[in-house]
Amino acid sequence: AVFLDSLPPQEPLLWLGLGSNLLIRDGGFPGTVIMLLGRLNSLSIEGDEVRVDAGVSCAKVARECARANLTGAAFLAGIPGTMGGALAMNAGAFGGETWPLVRSVETVDRFGTVRRRTPDDFEIGYREVRGFQGEWFLAAELALEPGDTALGKARIKSLLDRRSATQP
Repeated sequence: AVFLDSLPPQEPLLWLGLGSNLLIRDGGFPGTVIMLLGRLNSLSIEGDEVRVDAGVSCAKVARECARANLTGAAFLAGIPGTMGGALAMNAGAFGGETWPLVRSVETVDRFGTVRRRTPDDFEIGYREVRGFQGEWFLAAELALEPGDTALGKARIKSLLDRRSATQP
């Protein structure tokens, strides 16, 4: 928060998760890059509620939810990025999308102010999320359904096998 507040207001910011599906031109980025790799990487599960930071890989969310007997997040195994990116673009794979799982999110603005928001605060469409300019996702609370660990792991394996076969 202090870091963001210390930047000039006109400084361009680029938030970067794993960097998957990203191209940077040879000239670089004319501003500050905030890389989440190794940061904002906490994931906790209590009952059917999951709290996941923006820097956690989508594949890890899918695996940990399956281990906790929760269903609905297996499709995340097919997304090669972090939850922050999945939230920003309503990422999806194999018939699932990110935002139907979301109960609430935490955002931060460029002055370091953290806010809690609900899905109703955003316009959510196919691979698109419109919300508040100058705010970035820090974390999400997901609501999932109880299920079977073995079935969840099998579904993840099946989805990953399918992805490997269709996207070598």
